[in-house]
Amino acid sequence: MATSSTNSLFKPKEMTTARIRELTYICWGALLVGFLLPMGIVDAGTHHLPDADFVRFYSLGKLLNEHPARELYDYELQHRISVEVHPTIGFAPMPHPPFVGIAFRIFAYFPYWLAYLAWLAITIALYASGLQMTVARFFPVDKERRGLAYALAFAFFPFIGFTVINGQISAIAFWGTAYAMLEDDRDRRFRSGLGLAMCLFKPSFFVLLVPMLLVSRRFRTLLGLVTGGVMLVLLTTAIEGPDVWAVFVKAMIGFGSGSFGNRRFMRFSLYTDLKSVSMMSDWWAGWRGSLGLAVCTCVVGFFLLQLWWKSAGRDKGLNAMVWATTVTWTLVLNVYVPIYDTILIVLSAIITAGALRHFPSRALHRWFAISAALVMITSWVTVQVAAKTGVQLISPAIIALGVLEIVVAMRMGRRDSADLLLNAE
Repeated sequence: MATSSTNSLFKPKEMTTARIRELTYICWGALLVGFLLPMGIVDAGTHHLPDADFVRFYSLGKLLNEHPARELYDYELQHRISVEVHPTIGFAPMPHPPFVGIAFRIFAYFPYWLAYLAWLAITIALYASGLQMTVARFFPVDKERRGLAYALAFAFFPFIGFTVINGQISAIAFWGTAYAMLEDDRDRRFRSGLGLAMCLFKPSFFVLLVPMLLVSRRFRTLLGLVTGGVMLVLLTTAIEGPDVWAVFVKAMIGFGSGSFGNRRFMRFSLYTDLKSVSMMSDWWAGWRGSLGLAVCTCVVGFFLLQLWWKSAGRDKGLNAMVWATTVTWTLVLNVYVPIYDTILIVLSAIITAGALRHFPSRALHRWFAISAALVMITSWVTVQVAAKTGVQLISPAIIALGVLEIVVAMRMGRRDSADLLLNAE
């Protein structure tokens, strides 16, 4: 039974090499034939890439180069500059912290297309580097599984379609999270917190992470996060002045209510958090959606709190799973998670795959394979389906993976083993 139960992607290397290679080729082939080749054909015919979000980041930099910082969140000014830079199909406001605009000021000194190509290269490099840190940690000598992990990660549509081509900045959070996990694994907690500070442009990312740091007694990590945040605030204030924070807070309040500059702009089909998912349905909107989110938060929160508390001072394997589980649930138990931010689930999936090699249960392996496949497959169609039907397909797939991660983490917490994942190979 033990031999047959490992008849999966995680069984001994000599038994899975051929299958892993086949899956790797399929992933790269699907990416080429299903997206890159058609996109190249469309671009050749229209001479236009779907780079809508980079237009906005570039425009923020240009706005700060040419206007006072107090006008950074002026919707009409943002819109006018973006149209001048590069007309797009639509425009949504950019209420990111002012240090994001500062970072793109240097890009705005270059021609738009040159800046876009440079950012595309930086995005791919950040993503590949974050993958390398995580994959090398959990599959240090297994080249076949590492190759499959890269293929799956790059074929994940929220990365290639909504992050790279669209010019988003989620790869920064991806790298910062991967670095934070790696430094936590090395017991360099302060550096781990500094890595997390790279994600401060997305405050909603910390809805579960900050409670995790507190409950699991990662106080040095929290100190590193606060230190990184203070450094960003001081640097921004020194460059743009203190008044920029007042207009930023006002912009965030408007953005949180779904309006900006007296305009409604939220497209709920682009979001995976349960609050946004409930808003797409007339039945779930209002008190039903709020009640459902509250119940789900309480149930999941009960198990997360146990994991966070028990993980303090435990082995690195459990700590890694706690990070993975927290990141996964952050993508649904939240108030604002755009589809491009779901690239963080790639890190969680890699960690979970590494942990599952220590569990001979066929049911757990099958559960992971199905939920991970659903996340992968639905990522290619979920936005289109949600726009037409009001059903966000990827959210329940993420929840399924999150439930599995809770189960795996709780089982690891009951095992008396030191450095479970460190000795994986």
